[in-house]
Amino acid sequence: MSLIDVAKSTLTGLAIADTLKERLSLAFDRASELESQNTSLQKQVAVLDVQVANITIDRDKAQQELKRLQKEHEEETIIHGLLEFRRGKRTSNKWLPFCPVFHAPAGINPQSNRTVVYCIGECSKKPNAGLITYLSQGTTLESLVAKVERMVV
Repeated sequence: MSLIDVAKSTLTGLAIADTLKERLSLAFDRASELESQNTSLQKQVAVLDVQVANITIDRDKAQQELKRLQKEHEEETIIHGLLEFRRGKRTSNKWLPFCPVFHAPAGINPQSNRTVVYCIGECSKKPNAGLITYLSQGTTLESLVAKVERMVV
């Protein structure tokens, strides 16, 4: 005989038995509801655990891909004479000038008395047409690259 059966049989002989039976019945109903709710919540937790595991796997894969891409596109960078020079895979391992603001390749336009260096990226949309700097007369891209190579060694 269970504890509940003992309680029911004891209460039947008392005058307040009907009230207590009703309260006991309500308590059992509430316990049943809570048990059902608990089961439902456990199922939801299991589903969320699976989602978290999948998201964690996706995040780990994305981090590995990011590291691989960072290593693949690794570059050396140096600033010299208002220009950013980069050397790496995308420049065929040669030092080339880039815009120090938007990191886009820089264009070189030799003119009669000086060479104009300009940004071919976002800066070119600005009123000064992307002007980065002027190279002094007689200065060439090759001479600038040679200076940068000497600085790095």
